[in-house]
Amino acid sequence: MRKSNVYISQEIIDDLDFIAECVYFVSCSNIIADRYIEGIRSTIFDLANYGTSVAFCTNSSIVAKYGPFVKRINYKKVAIIYAVAGNDIYILELVFQHSITDI
Repeated sequence: MRKSNVYISQEIIDDLDFIAECVYFVSCSNIIADRYIEGIRSTIFDLANYGTSVAFCTNSSIVAKYGPFVKRINYKKVAIIYAVAGNDIYILELVFQHSITDI
């Protein structure tokens, strides 16, 4: 199987930092926050192996925002929205599915 290239923007890195702060705020534990972020990162970079085989997203609000050829996977309460272009995978957005905090 051919591996894809996974690209993330500075905005996604900033989102990861924000998620880490939110998880720390709720858990009061750097270890838990670090593990949560590592799980998201691992899920993102695992897309290199299987990201092209995931079905297209059918959620109407996501399709309206990104178009019909967007894909979505989840890590716990975070949806990872991405697009595939040839052999490249572009992470478009990280979205909380449920409120983690009351911030």
